[in-house]
Amino acid sequence: MCGPGLEKLYRETSGPEPRLLLIVCALLTAREFLSRLHQYQLECERVIEEVEQCLEFLTVLKTDYVRVATKTNALHEACENLLEDQV
Repeated sequence: MCGPGLEKLYRETSGPEPRLLLIVCALLTAREFLSRLHQYQLECERVIEEVEQCLEFLTVLKTDYVRVATKTNALHEACENLLEDQV
């Protein structure tokens, strides 16, 4: 509905009807823009939520890594001490 044909109609015709059509067309374009903007906002919110979940997972993973590394180091030291005691 809104396109080059409408511009031609506006130039060729005088009166309020074509101008009203242009206004309606502009409003539709604005609504479409706002609709797309809202879709982008929803997508950004979804991505942010996903990133936050990933950060929570990484925090848990880091905590588990530190716990395992600490236990591994303690086990390694205990093994070295046992080897020294055997000698």
